[in-house]
Amino acid sequence: MNLNKLRGNVGWLFKLQPPAIHLDPLGVNPLPPVEIEHVPVSFEFLRTSGIQQKLEAAGFEVNGVVELRLAELEMQGWERVVENDKYGKPRSYYLT
Repeated sequence: MNLNKLRGNVGWLFKLQPPAIHLDPLGVNPLPPVEIEHVPVSFEFLRTSGIQQKLEAAGFEVNGVVELRLAELEMQGWERVVENDKYGKPRSYYLT
């Protein structure tokens, strides 16, 4: 960006829009919530995808779990891992 050109444009007015301007007339955000795709994977996927190494390097303990135990382990304080795929769509993985 050429700052000298921008400095010469003195007197321009900008109107900032408040965040509520993006709401519909009923006050609801019209944007849909982000859908997280739940993908069944094999145990080897955790290692071959690089997710396990990245999380362990950050200090997390990584364990694979079958879908039936997800709710139980979340109540014990475990968290699901949500990673974006190559297109930026969030995905959560569980073992089959």
